[in-house]
Amino acid sequence: MINLVLVYTLLCLITVTQRGYSYPSLLLMHDCIQGGLPGSDTISVGGLDSLLQKKAKVKVIDVRLPKDFQADPGLIPSATWQDPNQVESWAKTLSKDTPIVVYCVHGHHISQQVAERLLSLGYPARKLAGGIHAWKEAKGKTNPTRR
Repeated sequence: MINLVLVYTLLCLITVTQRGYSYPSLLLMHDCIQGGLPGSDTISVGGLDSLLQKKAKVKVIDVRLPKDFQADPGLIPSATWQDPNQVESWAKTLSKDTPIVVYCVHGHHISQQVAERLLSLGYPARKLAGGIHAWKEAKGKTNPTRR
């Protein structure tokens, strides 16, 4: 069993290294080792919660469409909202050395597109599986709006 864990961890490390991520990006390996797939573009609610509980250096970005955000403006703790249609504008303010987790309502199209765009620009980005809906279903707290 230990050998399997070591192989799995090595696969995660190789995937992260091949994508050219820096050391802080390895923080997101936590979720990979906890059951994600090597090279996965997704982090689970439990994985994100664990990172936030440990006060890990991670940038959490709410990328719900403006109409969805206005209908329910609560944010996952430490998150900020950014318009998913303006990725190139706000991405310039991000560090390529800090892991990024983006989320939308259900963790499908919007956050997938934003994560892919950030990855193509060289940022270590993942989307939250299930979005803010899954976060709330898991009894995750939300905070008032910050931008």
